Amino acid sequence: MAILVHEVWEDSHGLPSLLLAGPDGDGARELLDKPAKLVRLFEAESHFEAMQIYYAMYGRGVYTTEYAIDHEPYRSEWAERQSAVNAR
Repeated sequence: MAILVHEVWEDSHGLPSLLLAGPDGDGARELLDKPAKLVRLFEAESHFEAMQIYYAMYGRGVYTTEYAIDHEPYRSEWAERQSAVNAR
């Protein structure tokens, strides 16, 4: 089971976005309306867990999903990509 670091960003209009830290979030970060600010980092073991934390942060109620894959643990290769960036 892999644990990934997630970032919550708010763009210049205060619109929040949940992104993966490291190279898997690079493309999405480039699309944020500038100036954007990083407001929180947190760790999660699955997309479902990450979305639960994100929803709680913004008072959006309980996150639900109809997709079983959202409950699957993150792949270890994804965590390895994140840790490779941090090792530099």
